[in-house]
Amino acid sequence: MPLEFQGEWNKDVRRCGAAADDSRLRITATTVRFYESGGPVKVVVRRAREVMFIVELSGEGETWLDAQRLILSADGSALTAPSDTGPELVRHRCPRK
Repeated sequence: MPLEFQGEWNKDVRRCGAAADDSRLRITATTVRFYESGGPVKVVVRRAREVMFIVELSGEGETWLDAQRLILSADGSALTAPSDTGPELVRHRCPRK
């Protein structure tokens, strides 16, 4: 994953570091970790401040492929996950520890 997208992201910055927060997203160079699933990134396509990727997720005894799209704000402080079925999810960059 591109460096600008890496880090911890959360809907509420005050909840950063809280493993129990279901909006928590952690991105490294090679993995993505959501609240109850995570795994290796298999493919990344980047266009400016937007990435689409396929990740092999594992959680609760299951493994599956999932495609995701994320848009980084101009100042790099927010990450939006657009949705075709409901409201988009905006997460904010957590402070680095």
